[in-house]
Amino acid sequence: MTATTHRGMAASTGHRGEEPPIEDAPRPVLPREIKRMIARVAALRREIERMPKSRSMVEDQSADTAALLLEDAKNALARSEGLFRGLIHQAPVAVLKLTEDGAILFANDTAERAAGKGNLVGLNWGEIFAEPRTAACDWAWLARHRGRDRDVGFLTGDRSSRIMAWKLVQDIQSTARPRYFAYGVDVTERNRIEMELRQSREHLARAQRVAGIGSAELDFVTGAIHWSDETYRIFGIAPGSIGLDIETVTSLIDPDDRERWRAAYHAAPIGIVPTAGEFRLIRPDGATRIISRELETILDESGVPSRLIGTIKDITDLRQAERQRDELQRELVQAHRLEAIGTLANGIAHDLNNVLLPVLALTKLVLSHLDENNRDRANLQLIYEAGERGRRLVQQVLAFNRKGNAEKTLVQIDAVAEDALRMLRASIPSTIRIEQRITKVPPVLGDAGRLYQVFLNLITNAAQAIGDRQGTIIVDVDGVLTTPTPAVLISVADDGCGMDEATMARIFEPFFTTKADGQGTGIGLSVVHGIVTQHGGSIKVESKPLHGARIDVCIPAHLGRGRRDEIAGPASPRRRQRVPGSLSDAPPLSR
Repeated sequence: MTATTHRGMAASTGHRGEEPPIEDAPRPVLPREIKRMIARVAALRREIERMPKSRSMVEDQSADTAALLLEDAKNALARSEGLFRGLIHQAPVAVLKLTEDGAILFANDTAERAAGKGNLVGLNWGEIFAEPRTAACDWAWLARHRGRDRDVGFLTGDRSSRIMAWKLVQDIQSTARPRYFAYGVDVTERNRIEMELRQSREHLARAQRVAGIGSAELDFVTGAIHWSDETYRIFGIAPGSIGLDIETVTSLIDPDDRERWRAAYHAAPIGIVPTAGEFRLIRPDGATRIISRELETILDESGVPSRLIGTIKDITDLRQAERQRDELQRELVQAHRLEAIGTLANGIAHDLNNVLLPVLALTKLVLSHLDENNRDRANLQLIYEAGERGRRLVQQVLAFNRKGNAEKTLVQIDAVAEDALRMLRASIPSTIRIEQRITKVPPVLGDAGRLYQVFLNLITNAAQAIGDRQGTIIVDVDGVLTTPTPAVLISVADDGCGMDEATMARIFEPFFTTKADGQGTGIGLSVVHGIVTQHGGSIKVESKPLHGARIDVCIPAHLGRGRRDEIAGPASPRRRQRVPGSLSDAPPLSR
């Protein structure tokens, strides 16, 4: 009865072709139960092989008893082999026995299900489990790299696309002709999940790069820190170039911000919710950036803080843009104030000019009829000079509010600067040294008289800041490259008393002065600001108390070709045209 069962089982599996030897079963991939079964079958086989050699031990037994024992052993072996074959066919791994050219000698049920067809014996591996155009290459690779996995795509019997990871090992029991065992695992779903995960990571990295936001994670248990690629970029570090730990990361933060940065790492593990903050980052190349950090504590299943995740954003450009916006807002407010004050001053100046005109005219008329020895002449002369002084003050006020209607010509600013310095040298105390750094620059399109007044006001203002002590004024005229057109830079620096930020914020306000009453009008720098603005330029002031001041004026250069007679040189009162009254003949003006 037992033998009949064995023969029936053998017949039911005969269509699968040559069965793999029991001893050479695919050990690297079989379950533990199969391994134990292999050992059991092998032991039974060895026992059977020894039985014919041990007949001397059973000579005293009847032949029927010996035959019965042998039949029981064979039946046990057949049952074990049947169980083993069942396990092989039901294993989750596709198992094939192949010739050296890939012909299939045996295939388990898993292999047939993977192929989508039955009875694979006699077919070629490349025809079933590989694409026709790559089958030869795939088989050659597996044969050359035995024991290593290779993903191979193919079409099943129902034309669905699958991917299996195959490994090829040689059957060491096959001595005449090489035989191979191939083990395959369907990795289609695994590869799909891995591809989706890889795409998700790529999308996240791309989104972080576009948004300029990096991510970071700290494991409280292991102390390990993980950064995204964007976080490495923000910190100016190549991924993997340094070991990440709390102290290493903290060392990249500005020393004044490190305690705040480190505090979150100590607070989060004990349940204190970390707050967002801004920190100054010092990159390895020395660049300073401003970063914003937001953190969130992750709890484990028991409610204990286990991880700290956060985002890092470089907000340097944002903060710079906000500062520029605030500066433009202040300039706009200042422009509105200047315009309002200028309109008021313009009306007052016109009225005052109308008052002064008859005073000056009649005084001059009376003076022309008086003898040189007349005792009233000195008094009238004083009245006339005071009127002239007032008239020049009115001209300054009108120049401050002038909207640029004057005719503009090509002006050589370097020549204007030299002429202004020659005129001012006599009026500036000998204790003040003037250093000239004037180079030949391109012409500008403007009013030579007004540009002359810029030099007079700036240099006189610098001299008044130095006062009676020894000091130096540096007058610099040079060409600079700016966007979109070149410009001429006028710079006047002194080592005088300097200014604080509150004073610098108001120096261009009309009638603002730090001098005592009667010693300054507060008009000079307002006039400079108005003239520079009318010429499309800009003005910048740098100063610190007791460290002097530097005023830079930038005026666009005119690179168009002009006739020689269009170049306006020095515009002193003695040469080209009469210049409106300047600070040289007005009460002292200080910052």
